Amino acid sequence: MIANLLVSSVKGSDAQYLAITPSQVTFEGDDVHIITVQNIEGTSAIREVT
Repeated sequence: MIANLLVSSVKGSDAQYLAITPSQVTFEGDDVHIITVQNIEGTSAIREVT
């Protein structure tokens, strides 16, 4: 719910946000660019979704 609120509040602008959360965030059907950095067993795993 928070992720969708962030996207709808900046739609049409050049705003950028950094979200730090203990859980995985999903964005439903929006035109967003997401870079996820997650610590998995002591190693940083990086995933990019455009």
